[in-house]
This record gives sequence, C-alpha cells and structure tokens, in this order.
Amino acid sequence: MKKISAVLGALAAAAVMFTGCQKQDLIVGFVQAGHESAWRIANTESFEQAFGKDSGYILDMHDCNGSRDLQIEVIRKLLDDGVDYLVIAPVVEDGWDEVLHEAKEADVPVILCDRQISADSNLYECWVGSYFVGEGRNAVNWLENYLKEIEWKKERTFIVHLQGTKGSSAQKGRTQGLEEGLRNHPEWKLLGFDNGNFSESGGYIAMKKIIASIGIDMIDVVYAENDDMAIGAVEAIREAGKEPGKDVIIISFDAGKRALELVKQGVINCDVECNPMHGPLVKNIIDQKEKGIDPEKIMNVKESLYDITNVDEVLETRTY
Repeated sequence: MKKISAVLGALAAAAVMFTGCQKQDLIVGFVQAGHESAWRIANTESFEQAFGKDSGYILDMHDCNGSRDLQIEVIRKLLDDGVDYLVIAPVVEDGWDEVLHEAKEADVPVILCDRQISADSNLYECWVGSYFVGEGRNAVNWLENYLKEIEWKKERTFIVHLQGTKGSSAQKGRTQGLEEGLRNHPEWKLLGFDNGNFSESGGYIAMKKIIASIGIDMIDVVYAENDDMAIGAVEAIREAGKEPGKDVIIISFDAGKRALELVKQGVINCDVECNPMHGPLVKNIIDQKEKGIDPEKIMNVKESLYDITNVDEVLETRTY
C-alpha cells in the first residue's frame, strides 16, 4: 500500500510540474489601420478567426481609426505590456523608424501586413500583402483591352481618378499603375482627381465635386482605388443623370461581395481583387518563427481580376 501511495504521489507531483512548465499562449499585438472600408473589416475578421480560441495565441487587437500617431502610441503600450509579436497594418508609409527601433531593442518581432513602410527592412521580419503597382497595371491592361473590345470611337478618353488615403501603399501603387497607363496612352487624358480616403462617403463627395467642376458629359472612365469609393461614385453619377457601367466606365479595386454584385449587374465594369485574408498567413509565419524558421521577406497574397465574363466564378463563395 505504501508503494502504491508513493507511486501515486510521484505521478501527482509530475503532473503539477508538467502543468507548471506548459507554455502559455503567446500574445500577438495587432495594430490595425482602421475600419474605413468593407475590405478593412474583412481583414480584421481574418485575424480574429486565425488567432481565435485554441489557436495557441491571444490576439490583442487595436483599431487605430486611420491615425499613424495613434498606431505608434499603441505599439509603445504593447511593448510595455510585453507582447510576444507585433503585427502592424500601417496607415501610411513614413514615420516608423523610431518605434521599430524600440521594438528591435525589446526583441519583439514585427510583421507588417497590407500597406508597406519606408523604414529599414532590418527593423521588421517580413511584409504580407498585395502587389499594389501590379493591381494598377492589371486595371490599365483591362481598360486597354476593353476599349478595343467595344470598338471605342473617341479620339480622346477622359479619366477621373479617385485616390485612397494619401501616402498609403495602396494609393501610391494603384496611382503609379494609372500614371504609367497615361504615359503609354497619349490619347488618354486625366480630367480630374480627388481624394476619397477609401470610404464610400469620401468617394461620393469627391465625385460630386469633380462633376460640379467639369460636368458629367466629359467623363468616360472613373478609376476608383477601392470598392467603397467606387460605390460612392456610382451614386454621384446616377444623381447626375448618367448610367454607371454604360455611360461611364467604372474601374474598382478590392473585389468585395457588394461590389462584385454590381459587376454582375454591369454597374462596375472591372474590379481588381485585393485579398484581405492575411490572418492565416500571418499565423503561419509566427508558427514557423516559433520553430526557428525565418519567413521570406516579402509574401504576396494571391489575387485575380473580375468583370462580367468571370464574376460568377467567385460571387457566390465570396465571404466579405
């Protein structure tokens, strides 16, 4: 009996030791840019799902409402709290060096997602997101082919440009794509541009201002740098008495479900996908880091382009 009691006691002690030595869930601080669009909300949800219950991680997520200064403040608080990893979706590209040096000194790995930054690449582990210049080039290539397909007769093609948050990677890359297209096509003319800050109301207001300034009859194409601004522009064009998708060609980016439904209806002519599902990829990177495996420095998500010819392939299964 004494021998059995001794064995049971040893097993109990071992169980206590094992429990005490079990690794606690790692804390991942996620510094989100904001909630300005359906894309951004889907991006946040992808992290909440990937780092949810039983993932082995605790997600400490902060919505910074489009403020880089608030993001920096939050990062410093997370470093003080002792997070294990930092994931940052930067609002703009500039102004990150100092706080990233602080993360480096604290030995907290930093992963960037969505938008890029201009800081020294040694200050972060890797970046996950879209090739924004490539998205712009894909949109321009689609417009070239579409004008040929419909046998466009006008000598000049007048384009209105609705830009996203100034200084963000998405804005800069998609703008570069259009600017390259304008240089390669002297028959294309930029008629006007304004900033809609990636929001539906911003796109509506910007489009209304442009229409009031130059009139609706001159506008052939609207190049809106995300779905929300494109949807706002559609409303403004309708109010001006024109039919978007027919009287005015609409090009958009993101390819969220709401906009893809408008592609199917012929209201938006082209939507270049920007994949927001970064959460699982970031989780996999952290999983690998925990095993001592360093990630690739740049990791692009897979993306496509949709118009009336192929939108049915994705519309029914789109979750955002």
